[in-house]
Amino acid sequence: SALMAVALILSCSRGAWLSLALTTALGVAWMHFRRRQPVWSRRVVLSVCVAAVGIGLLASQPPILARVVSLLDAPSDQSFQIRWMVWQGAWHLAREHLLIGHGLGSFAAAFPRHQPLGLHGEVAQAFNEYLQLVAELGLVGLVVVGLIAFLLIRRLARLIRFSHTPWKRALGLGGLIGVGAVAVHSLGDYPAQIPAVAFTLAAIAGLVS
Repeated sequence: SALMAVALILSCSRGAWLSLALTTALGVAWMHFRRRQPVWSRRVVLSVCVAAVGIGLLASQPPILARVVSLLDAPSDQSFQIRWMVWQGAWHLAREHLLIGHGLGSFAAAFPRHQPLGLHGEVAQAFNEYLQLVAELGLVGLVVVGLIAFLLIRRLARLIRFSHTPWKRALGLGGLIGVGAVAVHSLGDYPAQIPAVAFTLAAIAGLVS
């Protein structure tokens, strides 16, 4: 979870921070109500302190603080209106070849045919990973990626439920928080297209597997 937090903080995406906060809160609440008496060892306390200090130092950098302050102006931000127009165009693009899509990496070149009026400039991403996946790889690609995600989530669930080692259960819960944050963030942005996030997601998938 701390590894994914670093990657999402570095992305400077406000949606990423909100997604991480939501999934972390849900994960901590689940752990609190499931365990009758929390176990605090020196290793746990040290790990939490190191993660908190590292994330705190990272979040205190001026560019990131500026993005945090911009959350106060979120109601007047035009980013949602822009995303809504992009989603509409991306959906029309996906419907052209709904089964197999236009090809991996083709979104930026194919989108101008359906770019809505009032939306200016080049649009390289759909601001929704699932919608862009359907536009590029069709329903076939969505099923394949969904199967991979299912296998990963099943592995995480088995670590949490059936492992007798506390470290493995913690690894499963932390992995679920990290993967869940990316899944939620993908609804309104493109975390898989950000190298730091994509690499960290692959590393977490490898750790839990």
